[in-house]
Amino acid sequence: AEYVLEVAPGGGTVLASVQDGDGGIFMHWVKNESTGSWKQLTRWEDRVVSATFGGDGFIYMVSRLDAPRGKVVR
Repeated sequence: AEYVLEVAPGGGTVLASVQDGDGGIFMHWVKNESTGSWKQLTRWEDRVVSATFGGDGFIYMVSRLDAPRGKVVR
């Protein structure tokens, strides 16, 4: 597994992207720094291949579930 951590522009929130090997399958988790708790955002089956913080504070993701070219979800 490979892990990538990204901190929100304002700080305080951490996004973790976890890749299962080299197959392009990911899970995503978000951690609120004030509470210290992690929440799972996506599962392997959701086929989300990318996630990042937007300038508006929301997390934007690209999913290939039922969308071979990908669709943006928030």
